[in-house]
Amino acid sequence: MTPIDVFFSTPIAAGISGLALFAISLLLRKDRGRRWVLSLCLFLYARYMVWRLLYTLPTDDLGSTIVGWIVYLAELYGLCQFCFFTYQSWSPTDRQPAPITTYPTVDILVTVVDEPLSLLHQTLVGCLSQEYPKERFKVYVLDDGHRSEAKALAATLGCGYIRRPDRPRHAKAGNLNHALRLTDGDLVAVFDVDHVPARTFLKETVGFFDDAKVAIVQTPHHFYNPDIFQRNLRVGDLVKNEQALFFRALQAGRDAHNSAFFAGSGGLFRRTPLQDIGGFQTQTITEDIHTSMNLHAKGYKSCYLNRVLSAGLMPETFEGYLKQRKRWAMGCIQVLLRDNPLTKRGLTLRQRIDYFGSIFYFFFGLPRLICLVAPLASLLFNTPPLQADVVQLSLYFSSFYIASALVMLPVSRGSRNPFWSDVYEIAMCFALSFEALKALAAPRKERAFEVTPKGQRVKKNTSTELALAWPHLLTFGPRSSSQRLLGKRQSVVFDDRHIRRQRANARPTGLSTQSRFRK
Repeated sequence: MTPIDVFFSTPIAAGISGLALFAISLLLRKDRGRRWVLSLCLFLYARYMVWRLLYTLPTDDLGSTIVGWIVYLAELYGLCQFCFFTYQSWSPTDRQPAPITTYPTVDILVTVVDEPLSLLHQTLVGCLSQEYPKERFKVYVLDDGHRSEAKALAATLGCGYIRRPDRPRHAKAGNLNHALRLTDGDLVAVFDVDHVPARTFLKETVGFFDDAKVAIVQTPHHFYNPDIFQRNLRVGDLVKNEQALFFRALQAGRDAHNSAFFAGSGGLFRRTPLQDIGGFQTQTITEDIHTSMNLHAKGYKSCYLNRVLSAGLMPETFEGYLKQRKRWAMGCIQVLLRDNPLTKRGLTLRQRIDYFGSIFYFFFGLPRLICLVAPLASLLFNTPPLQADVVQLSLYFSSFYIASALVMLPVSRGSRNPFWSDVYEIAMCFALSFEALKALAAPRKERAFEVTPKGQRVKKNTSTELALAWPHLLTFGPRSSSQRLLGKRQSVVFDDRHIRRQRANARPTGLSTQSRFRK
């Protein structure tokens, strides 16, 4: 028996798993050792993937070999994503508001298209209520919907009103760039129409600009309505908002690398750096991350203040949720193909890793889809994607999954656990897989910017719901039917012939804790 075989033998593996889980529990109980617990969790994941490679890939026939390698590569994507998560969670910042020594002028820009005027009204009221010298800031409505009602509302509240005279191009980025040419404040704050700023927004963010190299100050997005998972699954406050992991944990980790980026709203810019890069970027439909990357490439700094200073709306429907996520996926893949952060001049190594990790996340749909469909190869065609022993399966996979569940809660500041990450990604995987393939097939094609619907009255629409859910029904329906028909014989993976020939293990055919963050 070789040293590798000894290392992966059941008694040794069980001992290592037990020691690692005990150490993680002890460190978490003492509320210290963040880097140690992340390292131990990553070790258990990497050990699992090495074991999968050495002992579980089927070689009986060409079909099994191909299926086995496809599933393994899909799981390997999950390991890569966990590496990015570990890197961005390694040493988060905890900034406090910087005191204001001077009071630069600020233009507060609120973008609107066709959203309800009630949303616009409450956002404008929040903008006008800033605890900041009144003569030092102005509020503008940027109306791409060309509505006379929006113009009248702006006039009633004493806000400026700007709209583009021609047919709007480049969506939100074009709207903001047009306003930049017509305003002259030292700083520029950007809010979506549904994001209401706290009275202290400017008071707590402007002080960071005393550093002449700071170009962006970003704050977390907080939402005052439940997301579609909280509402439809009746979990309420038991589960944090789906975006909480990114805004409460990962952005703070990126801030340690000077790569926290503008998130579309709740951000403050210095005007001069924006003009230096030609304004908000229009080459992709995610102007937020692309603009930030270009500012960082020019050597400017960003600051992330992890304090809730605004509140907005989550999409109220699954259709609106998917529309938003598909736009993010398409835009980030466009950034990768047109302005690759790995090769972009001016970025530091840390920034390259962070930006690539955020973009790489949006490919999760394809690996997730592979792992959802893979059991059908075994159930219907007797082509197992792996060969394993159920005892070692429990040992290797469960030890990592338990470790990730223990680590995730404190590292994510209570915003996520592995189970809910799986739920979110399964819900999105079909739509985002198709979007990723579209982006890869035509990287230079100009894509339409689809505004996320907000402030809608939620109505039951069975036909729309079925149209969005049919891929899931087609995937899980045959799996359930096949399992009932095959009964105990369904687990070809655990066939005695394989156990006698090869004492190995593999995880169930689903990504482990693949990609616990957005980019």
